[in-house]
Amino acid sequence: MRKNAKAIRGSSIHASDGELGRVDDLLFDDEKWVVRYLVVDTGSWLTGRKVLISPIAVRRIDWEHGTVVVDLTRREVEQSPDVSTDRPVSRQQELRLFEYYGYQPYWWGYGTWGVGMYPGALAPVLGASGLAARNEPCAEPVAADETPEKKPDPHLRSMREVIGYHLRARDGDLGHVEDFVLDDTTFELVALIVDTRNFWPSKSVLISPKQVTHVSWPERRVGVSLTRARVRGEPPFDASLLERRQP
Repeated sequence: MRKNAKAIRGSSIHASDGELGRVDDLLFDDEKWVVRYLVVDTGSWLTGRKVLISPIAVRRIDWEHGTVVVDLTRREVEQSPDVSTDRPVSRQQELRLFEYYGYQPYWWGYGTWGVGMYPGALAPVLGASGLAARNEPCAEPVAADETPEKKPDPHLRSMREVIGYHLRARDGDLGHVEDFVLDDTTFELVALIVDTRNFWPSKSVLISPKQVTHVSWPERRVGVSLTRARVRGEPPFDASLLERRQP
């Protein structure tokens, strides 16, 4: 199913033994345009601590009731490595998190999720007892030239931050990023929802991430390979057709 990405913010996260908190933000990969983590505010449960939960753990999203069900326990989340969500997340921090949960890293392989197209493909393999082998190091060793210290920080960006960035076409400004379209199976951001009302009244359009040429974080700007005329010719975004729309 495809939905407006902002709709997931505020959703409650339900572990197998209780509520964990609420979704505060999404961290997405600005190279493959896929959500890598849900930033979860645990509120008073963990004294305001925010934790990262990978889509690998997500079992179901109930959009109607605003809940996300994950294959974790409260204790597992409580004892997970502490990662500051106020600073860029390093590959070393990601590796610690993935080793803790027993996930296979998404950066091994060439698919959207490394060796697979779906986050669930990286979940721990169930043993004979039916229990996942959590908290065990990943079976495949990290190659010598791919140690966390030598790998650059991943291109993880805050959705909350990028919403509002100005969009620039090849021949001028277009509007700003209003939202994203999220595929809740692959967790890909399949389109940017761009508000163009400053140029063409009451119109939002969808633009594929494939058309994005660069993102300037200091200037809070997204560049695309399209012309203003091309974007103006796009049909207005209709949320009711979202699930059928293939941008």
